[in-house]
Amino acid sequence: MTETFWRRRLRHLTLFLLLLAVVALWSYSQDQHLGRTSFPTGYALFAIVLVLAGYRVRKRWHFLRGLGTSSAWLHFHIYLGMAAFVMFWLHVGFRWPMGTLEQILATVFLLITGSGFYGLYLTRTYPKKLTAVGNEVLFEQIPVHRRQLVRRAEALALDSKYQSEIFIDFIDRRLLPFLTRGRSLYYMMFPNGGTRRALLTEVENLKRYLTSDHQNGTVPLKRLIQDKDDLDFHYALQGRLKGWLFVHVCLTGILLALAGLHTVLVHVFQGGF
Repeated sequence: MTETFWRRRLRHLTLFLLLLAVVALWSYSQDQHLGRTSFPTGYALFAIVLVLAGYRVRKRWHFLRGLGTSSAWLHFHIYLGMAAFVMFWLHVGFRWPMGTLEQILATVFLLITGSGFYGLYLTRTYPKKLTAVGNEVLFEQIPVHRRQLVRRAEALALDSKYQSEIFIDFIDRRLLPFLTRGRSLYYMMFPNGGTRRALLTEVENLKRYLTSDHQNGTVPLKRLIQDKDDLDFHYALQGRLKGWLFVHVCLTGILLALAGLHTVLVHVFQGGF
């Protein structure tokens, strides 16, 4: 099955590249014979961008979900994105535009292209990393889970089985601040288990000062630290996914508006429609 899947993927990619090669050769031939390719390539690029923007519409409108699987739409979106990148350079003649509006439009387009490749990396790697954590958590539910951890820590401090000054001091001084505060900007950019390991080491060192009965309380302490660190990991990675998507969608809206203005101005200054 895997071999068939990759053969099908390779066949689609080969056909796609052949189609791009035909378009590039046609554009080159037109240029050699003093033909005008800016209008057809421009309209083709605008149409591709509209279809790419429609991918978001497909995800929101349920009645469109019968038109192929989400995976098929995603791969179609990726291929079209690469086609748009090639069509853009064909449209501008492989030169950086001269006009101010055209330069802004080109910059926004390249930013979208870059964010698209970045998003492809995120969507291919982050789900596996989140699955490896073991707990499936919705991004919107993370604050609720954090409050539940705080209540568990407070209940643990009030449990008569673990009434020890050292035990309660650790919860007040180290555990509760960790459970209630957000993580640093560095952690959000580069999630790591440094704080988790340090706190778990501190908990392990507490055993030297606790009686055998109170040592049993270190087990739920470690569980709280691990659960909070897992939530922070989900928040960092899912937040990045949502932030990327927001930027990508906003840039697409800006691109469509600028492209529409560019089309109108080109026709006006080139002799009307």
